[in-house]
Amino acid sequence: MTIDRKSPLALKAVLGYLLVIGVLQLAWPFLGFGTDHPDFEARSASYKAGAYFMQALIAAGYVAAAIGLLQRRFWAPSLTYLVLALSALSSAKGFSWGFAGGRPTREIYLSSLVLFLAWHAVLGSVVFRNRMLFKRSIPTGA
Repeated sequence: MTIDRKSPLALKAVLGYLLVIGVLQLAWPFLGFGTDHPDFEARSASYKAGAYFMQALIAAGYVAAAIGLLQRRFWAPSLTYLVLALSALSSAKGFSWGFAGGRPTREIYLSSLVLFLAWHAVLGSVVFRNRMLFKRSIPTGA
């Protein structure tokens, strides 16, 4: 681990958020939670498998980004931005379906999208402001 006491508190908070959300999303289906909307249940098995795979892939991205930030890897900020962007789209869709109790209206979906894009922009800006902590180490000649 390389995040130390001198690391900014906001960066530590983002790291913790990414790790907790990633682990919870990976465990979510196994804890008995998940989508129980009739529209989702009526879909084919391949559609459901794709939806669960996408959720697992984003969750694994959260965990990988958190570990990369923790170890101050040079690729960690880029992965964090990518995961936050993809997650904003996925989270907005899931939240709007849950909020509407079924198929959401366009207004509910767009409101959810704006909400998640704003939240993920805040998280991404914290990583961006601290990006100089994640320099690529170039070996010097021997």
